[in-house]
Amino acid sequence: MKYDNGAVLEALHLAQYRQIPWHKRPPVFTSLQALGLVRTVVQQPPVDTRHYTPVQIVELTDKGKEEAARLEARQQSPDWERERHADYAVDAMTSV
Repeated sequence: MKYDNGAVLEALHLAQYRQIPWHKRPPVFTSLQALGLVRTVVQQPPVDTRHYTPVQIVELTDKGKEEAARLEARQQSPDWERERHADYAVDAMTSV
């Protein structure tokens, strides 16, 4: 995976707030899905909507929530500026 820690954390935050339709996703989401950090779900229509086309959106998995929390904790570290720009290491998920 060729993304830095800051980009992964930003993407996880976007997924957390359900702001990304799957068909408009940035490339990082495909990698996050392969890691099991995000999944697609069908967005539920508003109750009073007559014409609604279901849209798949990105949602965090439990594993994704844990990884977001881990990266957020690392943000508090004095080394975050260096770590933010470092390549995201998938192995770091298992060393929490």
